[in-house]
Amino acid sequence: QRLAGEASTAMPTASFPITYEKVDFEVVPQNLLGGGWPSSPIRIQLGNYAPAALMVASAVIYYGLVKLVMPATRPTSEASRKRLGAVRDAHNLFLFVFSAVCCISTAFWLYSEGQLFSWSKLMCVPVEGTWLRLLSVVFLLSKIWEWG
Repeated sequence: QRLAGEASTAMPTASFPITYEKVDFEVVPQNLLGGGWPSSPIRIQLGNYAPAALMVASAVIYYGLVKLVMPATRPTSEASRKRLGAVRDAHNLFLFVFSAVCCISTAFWLYSEGQLFSWSKLMCVPVEGTWLRLLSVVFLLSKIWEWG
């Protein structure tokens, strides 16, 4: 039994209600930027096996891009190869800087919350309701873009 004023040592329970059948996922937490914006969390909510359909559709679209679109749009002249190389280099530099900002800001947040050096806190404390949720979603999208 705890004494009055003593902090609880119980860890919050993380839940990920994401299955092939349905999704309920917080993208932007309430009051992220202060001033009451957004007034309620912005969530992705899908049902009726839409997550499974999106998963299969994304695989089919990716296959079509790799087998049809990419070969048809491959640069053929030396000038277009140089131009594509410059765009690719700028693109890769931007992704590198963005990933570094994500890494540093996440490490700072975990350190300030006392989670960086505790495996149980690091793995079990949910990010729902914090700006880290939005950062993790945007980082995930950048990795999908990078691998595509």
